[in-house]
This record gives sequence, C-alpha cells and structure tokens, in this order.
Amino acid sequence: MSSYLELQDAIWSWAQENVPPQCTVIWDKPNVPRPCEPYVTLNLITVSVKTGQDSWQYISGDDFRIGGQRTMTLSVIAYGPNLEEQINQEIKPAQQICTDLRDSFENPLVLERLRKNGLAVHNEPTVQDISALLESGFQDRANIDITFGYAHNQRVPVGIIEKVEGEAHLEGAKIHSIEIDIS
Repeated sequence: MSSYLELQDAIWSWAQENVPPQCTVIWDKPNVPRPCEPYVTLNLITVSVKTGQDSWQYISGDDFRIGGQRTMTLSVIAYGPNLEEQINQEIKPAQQICTDLRDSFENPLVLERLRKNGLAVHNEPTVQDISALLESGFQDRANIDITFGYAHNQRVPVGIIEKVEGEAHLEGAKIHSIEIDIS
C-alpha cells in the first residue's frame, strides 16, 4: 500500500511524463498566478471512495490489518495556447494534450509504473471541450476525469477480550446472570 502523498507523486509523475515538453503541470488551487499556456491542472475531486467490504487479517498479538479497495477521481484540465501560437509554434491544443494523457494508458510501461506505485486505471476517460471566454477571447480548454483504484490498509490494535458478561430478560422466565472468564 502506498501513502496518500506517494499516490499524489505517482499521479504527478504520470502527468509530467505524458504532456508536451513546453506544458507546465500544476495542482489545482495552488494560490499562485496562472502559468503561461499551455499548462495542465490536476485536482483530486474524490479521494477515498470505499468499494466493497474491508477485510481483517490477523498479524500478531492484538494487532490486525484492516484493508480494502478504494478509488479516487482525478480531474485534469488542459489550458492550450491561442490559435495563432498553436499554428506558428506548433504547440498542441488543449484537446490534444488531454487525448495524449488518456492515450498514455495504452502504453504498458505507463501502466506498469502506475501499478508499481499502487495505482490502477478504472475507466476510459472522455475528452471534453470546455473552452470558455477569458477577458476578450476564448481560452482553449479541455478536461478528462480519471478514476484510479488503490488498496488502503492500516494496522489496528484491537486489544484482548478478557471477560464477557451477558444478561437476558425473557417475560415469564427467571433472571439468570452468567459470567464467562476467557483468560
């Protein structure tokens, strides 16, 4: 199992390695000015969605490991340069940047790197054109949402049950109290 920061680092590395060299990758909401286009923002919009029932595994003493499958959804928004820069400087538009990121999941080396870092791709993302008006013109934008799966495990000390007490009340019956010593 990888830690949350290790999962973030693996996602960052995947994005950085699969965008054009002139494209900057940033986490969404960095509290800094926008970089020059082209750039890509990464935003984990869901972080730990539980899928299925967790399982318990005995380790030793009173320690158990509880774990199960989780998913997280990453929203990627690409911001492309204006049309003139796309033509004159041969810079890819936002839709192509997102398409290249999506298509990187067809590369076995990319999938192997993600697996080694504890991530699996759970969906085939759709590239969406989300271009919008910015100041006096339209900004080239595209989006994909990717669902990654990962395993979540944690060590849980549960303590030892030394004594159990029980009492039952049945209408019309005599009251009996039973104490069981488990030591």
